[in-house]
Parts: sequence; structure tokens; C-alpha cells
Amino acid sequence: GGEDTERQAFMTFWLSRITEAVIEVYVSRILTIPVLGPSGCSQLVCDVGYLSSILKTLGAPDTCKLADVSKLLEASEEDLPQACVACEALGRDGIEKLTRKRRAWSA
Repeated sequence: GGEDTERQAFMTFWLSRITEAVIEVYVSRILTIPVLGPSGCSQLVCDVGYLSSILKTLGAPDTCKLADVSKLLEASEEDLPQACVACEALGRDGIEKLTRKRRAWSA
């Protein structure tokens, strides 16, 4: 009873902390990529989706930041402004960096 509940709470707490750290490091590394062309975006969408599915399988509580990265990578150039509005978890700085990297390819 109580011991199982405590154990579950302990595991949930640490899974949450580890997940947050993994996502932060992963997203920060994505944001260091100088230019994201169409093939790079496609590859990252696959990679982000794979990591998200692993974290969700483990029961990770929050993968919204990864979902935001995918939205921005998948959005067409016309849909990008609207996709930016829908990406709250990534934050304004992350959104600007990622969209700038995509647009650098087009320039």
C-alpha cells in the first residue's frame, strides 16, 4: 500500500527530472545547428518523434517542448507564423532561433 505509493512517487519525481534534463539538452543541441534545410528538418522530425515515443513509453510527464520543435520543423513556410503562435513550451527565444535556422536555408 503506502510503500508502493511512496516508491511510485519517487520514480515519478526522478523520471520527471531526468526527462526535463534530456529534453533541455536535446533542444539546446538542436538550436546550435547553424542551418536547417528541408532534409535536415525531415531527419530531425524523425529523431524528435523517436525520442518522444521513448519518453512517453517510459511515462514521461511532459514532452511539450519536443512537440513544439516538431511543429516548427514540419510547418510549411506559409504555416510557420501560425505554428510559432502554437508553440508555447519552446519559448520565444527557442522559436526565434529555430525559425531563423530554417529561414537561413531559404536565403
